[in-house]
Amino acid sequence: GQQQPEYQFDSIYCVRRRSCKWHQQVESPCYGRKPSFSFFGSAIGADNENNAWPRRTSAVNHSNFGEFAYREGSLKLVFKNSDRNLAKSRGKRRVRELYDLSADIAESTDLSAERTEDLERMTDQLLQLVASGSSRPGARGHNDCQVTVETTQQNRWVPDK
Repeated sequence: GQQQPEYQFDSIYCVRRRSCKWHQQVESPCYGRKPSFSFFGSAIGADNENNAWPRRTSAVNHSNFGEFAYREGSLKLVFKNSDRNLAKSRGKRRVRELYDLSADIAESTDLSAERTEDLERMTDQLLQLVASGSSRPGARGHNDCQVTVETTQQNRWVPDK
């Protein structure tokens, strides 16, 4: 049979290559990176009624083909390359799609035509986050190069060494 989950988490998590999110509970050098949010409390099923730790309300994802996604609550904005073939997409505008994951986890119904206000608001938020180089509230980071969200880059962003 299938095991039923013991806990349900409604928070957004973004885990990268090496997770330094456990930094508050486990000694870790975090490889020089500043941690964003710890998900330790949620991982052990602790409640957060007193706001003991910050909650992530949004997350930015980036694929190896340069596509972007931005999550805010149950909404997901996607900037897809214009063609599945990366070479054919280079220099062209990306296609924006909007999904409500609470009703459409398979991302089969694009809501961008019906929910234009959400589409534009989330696009603006994504562009601001990417420009700031960080998704942590109040934090200012830096990008290694100019990042273009709306158009597929012509070349690799970071040169080969």
